[in-house]
Amino acid sequence: MRMLPTLTGMTFVVAASASAQARFELSVPQIMRGVENTGREPSQVRWSPDGKWIHFRWLPPGTDWKESLRPYRVRALPGAQPERLSPSAADSLEPLIAEGPLSADGKRRVVSVRGDLYLIELPTGPVRRLTDTPGVNEVNPTFDRDGRRVLFRRDTNVFALDIVQGGVQQLTDIRSGPAPEEPKPAEGQRAFVEREELALLRAVRDRKWRDSVDKAERDARDAGRPKPFYLAQGEQVAGLDPSPAGNAVLVRLLTPPKDSRGAQVPNYVTVSGYTEELPSRTKVGDLQGRQRVGVLTVATGAVRWIRPIAGDTSGVYAALSFAGWNDAGTRALLFAWSRDYTARHLVRVDADSARVMSLDLLRDTAWAGGAVGGPCDGCGGWLPGEQGAWLVSEADGWAHLYTMNAEGGDRRQRTRGKWEVESAELTAERTAWLLHTSEVSAFDRHAYLLPLSVLPSFRLTTEEGGHAVTLSPDGRQLADVFSTSNRPPELFLQPARPAPGSSPASS
Repeated sequence: MRMLPTLTGMTFVVAASASAQARFELSVPQIMRGVENTGREPSQVRWSPDGKWIHFRWLPPGTDWKESLRPYRVRALPGAQPERLSPSAADSLEPLIAEGPLSADGKRRVVSVRGDLYLIELPTGPVRRLTDTPGVNEVNPTFDRDGRRVLFRRDTNVFALDIVQGGVQQLTDIRSGPAPEEPKPAEGQRAFVEREELALLRAVRDRKWRDSVDKAERDARDAGRPKPFYLAQGEQVAGLDPSPAGNAVLVRLLTPPKDSRGAQVPNYVTVSGYTEELPSRTKVGDLQGRQRVGVLTVATGAVRWIRPIAGDTSGVYAALSFAGWNDAGTRALLFAWSRDYTARHLVRVDADSARVMSLDLLRDTAWAGGAVGGPCDGCGGWLPGEQGAWLVSEADGWAHLYTMNAEGGDRRQRTRGKWEVESAELTAERTAWLLHTSEVSAFDRHAYLLPLSVLPSFRLTTEEGGHAVTLSPDGRQLADVFSTSNRPPELFLQPARPAPGSSPASS
């Protein structure tokens, strides 16, 4: 075990490079070993709910380069050594450390692991399996605003599972299209024949009466169920985001382009010995798919379509990104990028009326970011309660964090300077943002905590280099994957407290 001295006292290495202990022979064969010398970078760093263990995936130095990352864990104590988990142990612990939304009171977390749902009691961590459905995936779970039901997606529909009394309710009824056509009444000579049959044959009249009664009873029985919604020909469900109130679902549908063409990328080194093609995307400027966005009312099954970009009737967007519902479940946030990436819109969608209100518009004649570009592009969401919304924008030429009220007013710039906010997320308590920024220099990446109040931020890391910080559940410690230009990424543990001499990042 080695220790790295820092301005904050000591930061302990918990995944240290063993190769540093021995003399390294600078030769071509040694250099070409690559990651066999240094090991793989620790990734997917997660804390156990009780904060006693840090889980991650890693390969130590000396491991063959062909190996895949393996699961490890280490106690969150100075001097602890990482231990490798067996596949069965890792599988059993996966629901415990998987990421997922918290209930409103912060006492539960719901996660989806390998297509099944699990409920975790916090902070002690008892795990309760909610579903066991081989061949069917339940994904995107979230709590309703009362914390009694788990809302989730199964196939192309949204369901609600009551975790108190049990039982599953289907909230939407979205079916593959096209919709079946209602039988058309006979016309001309065939209509004359039908009238004659009804007039002459009592059995035909009785059958028609029975069919009419059966249909009326069937319609009355189905009146309390959501109305079926049929997709258009070739249309796919791209996203289903239920409101915590349980009364509405934001629906995003995609129709892929029919005549788009992917780039042909040959693969010469194959098992078959023949040249094969690698899967690839379409070229820039090729045909794009059309998308529809709407608000589905659970009580009726009716969908009201909206236009995230006012005046744009094409239905073609470079990207759409759902940014969450507010705590009350009455309003949703949605990012929409224009098809040419020159404009990024942040809009509010009201659940009751499907009204769309623009909260922010970022324009750039070259590139306004997108799902694959720009520092922290698409970072944003609702603040707790009625405090409004937040986002990261390049409005002043640099990626910085802004807040605003639910109407788009009272806009405040919370960070400022000639540097970028590279990542931003609310902490588990939703009292501060955890930021990673380039404030110190363009060659360093440091972590900060920025309170939601008007208090300034404070820096958590001090050593020059790149830091990727994950806070413990109680916010008192942090796991830090730290590296420099001549030091491979390693996992460190330190207290989550202000670094001495750190300067505020807020304006």
